[in-house]
Amino acid sequence: MAAQKILLCALSDPLVDLRRVTMVAEVLADYGVESEFAKSLREVCTPEEKAEEFNRALRSQRYAWILDFSGGNLANLVLPYIDYDAYRASRTWYAAFSDGTCIVNALAACSGKRAMLFGVWQQNKLNATLKLIRTKRMQTQIIPLTENAYYPRHAQVYGGNMRCFLKLAGTGRMPSLDDAILVLESSSADLYLFESMAAQMAQLGLFDNLRGIVLGRFNRLEKQIGSKELAWAKMIEILGSMTHGPIPYFAAPMLGHLENGEGIWISAGESAREVLTCQKHLRYEMPEQASLSRKPAVERKAAPGRPIRKKAESSGTAISANPGAADPELMEQLRAQAKKAARQNPGLQEQNRTELLRPFGNR
Repeated sequence: MAAQKILLCALSDPLVDLRRVTMVAEVLADYGVESEFAKSLREVCTPEEKAEEFNRALRSQRYAWILDFSGGNLANLVLPYIDYDAYRASRTWYAAFSDGTCIVNALAACSGKRAMLFGVWQQNKLNATLKLIRTKRMQTQIIPLTENAYYPRHAQVYGGNMRCFLKLAGTGRMPSLDDAILVLESSSADLYLFESMAAQMAQLGLFDNLRGIVLGRFNRLEKQIGSKELAWAKMIEILGSMTHGPIPYFAAPMLGHLENGEGIWISAGESAREVLTCQKHLRYEMPEQASLSRKPAVERKAAPGRPIRKKAESSGTAISANPGAADPELMEQLRAQAKKAARQNPGLQEQNRTELLRPFGNR
């Protein structure tokens, strides 16, 4: 396998303009990285055709990376046809973002091999892309938002785009989040859509045994509410009402639909494959052996309308007994910055601003 040979593909929506892809390929070539264009990048293909081309590339052992330039809505159509065993056995790494979130997480969970959540198409400067291709390293800025929050270096990480991550629900490819870090970001979610998707995650039990939540950028919500700082504070408030017990929260200021946005490894181990049995060519049927095997719930009464919280196994990592308690000084700084941003944004209607600033649950 050529160490610096990559395949550029589009497993989600078809691309209407290849000029951006061509420019990236030309720049990478100047640095010794040879790029090939997949058929899915150049033509409209069926989900089966996209997946088969992807599988052949994995089995060929020719590529160091497969970089996905697409986004939109169609990524989950290829999930039943991906050869997850071929991904695990290959020396190739896959990177995608946005709608590719569902593929990245399915690959990690079903193969036990990590995949990269990274938007190559967002990069105007290709330094991070070159570094990723050459070293497989990605620096992600993670900031604690709650008191004594500790981000474990080797924790399993899942998630990405909130809407697209939820596409895995009921497919047998949703990873177990027990003792894992959940990353969330969105371009199009406003406040109500965020609440709705968070409620769906809570009802799926995804918050039950989390080790922490990393909040990336929420473009529409930030514009609606006035600033990224107030958006983080509001989301913590909403999530806190849906989780059982304290959870540490973090922010990733450069993870999202941003120019030169950062990426993060969606990392799994063999333990993930013990939870799921992912098969190809399922045509969306739930596999008989693919149900989530969860530990028995703790025998205690749950609050009305809320599922029983299960007792998580000890991870051996020292975390504060109350890690989810917001740092008052930090949260006050966030709100001060948010109010300043709101004053500088005359387009934000006063009535809408008042509604958004009202405490969750009191609307």
